[in-house]
Amino acid sequence: MVRWTETALINLQKIYDYIAMDSKYYAKNIVKEIVAIVEKIEVFTNKGRVVSELKRREIMIGSLIKK
Repeated sequence: MVRWTETALINLQKIYDYIAMDSKYYAKNIVKEIVAIVEKIEVFTNKGRVVSELKRREIMIGSLIKK
């Protein structure tokens, strides 16, 4: 199970608030997409691309290419 930290939830709200300045519709969709991807991390542990210098993976969302 993926557990959301308080910091992560605050950041998710900030993402929503920033995008919502232009479009609440797109803000809601992006947040839903982020949550959906995070929920899949437990099952798909190799999802995303490896960022070797940071020793972690990243997943692009929104209008960027998803890997």
